[in-house]
Amino acid sequence: MERRKQLAALALATLLALACLSGALAAQGGNVKDGMDWYLNEEGALLITGSGEMPDYEKAEDVPWYGCREEIRWILLDGEITRVGNYAFAGCVNATHIVFPNTMASIGVRAFYQCNALATSKTVQVTHSDAERLPGDVNEDGVVDGRDTVRLMHWLADEINEATGAPFEINAENADVNADGEVNGLDLLRLVKYLAGEEAELE
Repeated sequence: MERRKQLAALALATLLALACLSGALAAQGGNVKDGMDWYLNEEGALLITGSGEMPDYEKAEDVPWYGCREEIRWILLDGEITRVGNYAFAGCVNATHIVFPNTMASIGVRAFYQCNALATSKTVQVTHSDAERLPGDVNEDGVVDGRDTVRLMHWLADEINEATGAPFEINAENADVNADGEVNGLDLLRLVKYLAGEEAELE
């Protein structure tokens, strides 16, 4: 369950992080049902936020984001969602990461049909030194902004920097923004919410 919580945090964080970088939370979006909404930003991060069960759909074409399904790279389920509806993410062939909230209890029929690229992320332990640090400055450029969330997203996904041909690097102490001694999706979530004005501070 803890692993699922971390993945959920990563997904949500990633979505919001990319949203911060693009300057707006959503390039597309709408209502899923009463009390539940969806947002898809220009970087391909789909956020479903709300509570309760997602609706069941009779076919993939009935899903609100079906028309942009091939643009989706990250699926982030936030809040207190308890169930993924039938066919909810069917056909999201380019989605590489998904994050579930710890309230998730069930998944509907063919909810992830053809989602063959989905993967998980990692958790790394951190030992903090006495050196001065800037929480959230993941890429060490002296400021905390959307670029830090995107860098952390790439690092958590073990992606390769095309410019250098090497894995993305981070300042792990700065990335541990919730000061729990680990760097994982929960830190990405907090950083994204902080940049969106939803989190008061970074630790």
